[in-house]
Amino acid sequence: MECDICADIALKKRSSRKLSDIILDCWQREYDRRPYAHVIFHGNVFERKFFRKMTDDDFLMILQFLELRAIKHFEFLHCAVPAAYTLLFLKCLDDLVSVNFTHSDVPWEMYRYLAENAKHLSLKTLKLCGSEIDEKRSEHLRMYLSQTEKLAHIDVSSCGLNHITLAIIADGILNCKNLRSVELSNIVPHHPQHIVDIPKISVILSILIWRSRLIEVHYRKIGLGCSGLGIICENISVGFLRILDIGANCIGPDGTEALFLALSNSNIEALLMPFNKIGDAGGDVIAKHLSSTKLKHLDISYNQISSQTMELILTNLTKCNRVAILNIYGNDFDSPTIGSVLHILITNHILSANGLDVSVNYVDGIHQIFPMDNPTINNYQKFKKLSQYCAKENISPQTLLWFKKNLRHVVGDDTRNDEDNQKFSC
Repeated sequence: MECDICADIALKKRSSRKLSDIILDCWQREYDRRPYAHVIFHGNVFERKFFRKMTDDDFLMILQFLELRAIKHFEFLHCAVPAAYTLLFLKCLDDLVSVNFTHSDVPWEMYRYLAENAKHLSLKTLKLCGSEIDEKRSEHLRMYLSQTEKLAHIDVSSCGLNHITLAIIADGILNCKNLRSVELSNIVPHHPQHIVDIPKISVILSILIWRSRLIEVHYRKIGLGCSGLGIICENISVGFLRILDIGANCIGPDGTEALFLALSNSNIEALLMPFNKIGDAGGDVIAKHLSSTKLKHLDISYNQISSQTMELILTNLTKCNRVAILNIYGNDFDSPTIGSVLHILITNHILSANGLDVSVNYVDGIHQIFPMDNPTINNYQKFKKLSQYCAKENISPQTLLWFKKNLRHVVGDDTRNDEDNQKFSC
């Protein structure tokens, strides 16, 4: 009973602590370096350390901390801006270069302040991920985007946009002079009362690629299928786009074929499409048309591609010497020849080991993972340690996994302090 009482007293003492500038300064030194111009305040971390929710006094201390120091980057995550200090909060935006309000309750006065002071603000990055944006907020955001001359990146993902609010924001993006990157992932609301027209959204996203000067766009998790992707592919070869992210959608073999046919006439250098439904039929399309593209980075992770199709894609990489980064993690690799094909690509400098992200589910033996065709002293030492570890722990080579950067660290006492060797993972 006494222990429970002591625990309650200790909890009350800890929850009664006040936030001070010394605590904020200590937190800043944990994640930032000189000149200490970056401040991150995470509401969930605050509740875990202080055993209470943020109050108005705590928010006032944060604002005073921003005023006393030359802060350029401010991240306010999973919190709500108190209505009593909205004006003081808006004045702190004048000298900031980037702000991040991920999953924060931002008042609509901030959007109005952005629209009224667009030419005087120095913001280059604006992240509003998870903040609800209605028609009133989207109209103010459109006015800000149309007038600002410094903003380079905006994130409005997971903001519950529909085809009306998206069109309003897209109009501002088209009129923004220096905007180069846009994050529009998961913009489709999942509430059953929202009526979303996916074809109209696809047309809007296609117009953004066609008429704007965007270099990088992220269209993740917006329900893109073959028809919606076909609308976007019509304008891929027209704009200035270099990086296209369409992961976590419903893209199948037909959409993959339309996309790679459009890529042959475009200047896109990075294509990210993980967590789709490409399958073996789409993998054959990639293997056929990959050499005709200008891709330097390809991500086809978690796309249900079998080992035979993946082997065909890797074999055709010899015809495409531009690819520097390849992500094929999360697919099925049952063929023992996958390791040998990758080894040939790496040793012939067709693909760099540093740009490879791959997961092997099964291999036939150690030599399939690490062929000893042209052994060196360093390679022989690594091969010997791997063999000794398998014999010591009674582990079959078939259970080994080959992860990023070719080979990783073997968890054992004999190799734990060896920093020069490459790493194994079992």
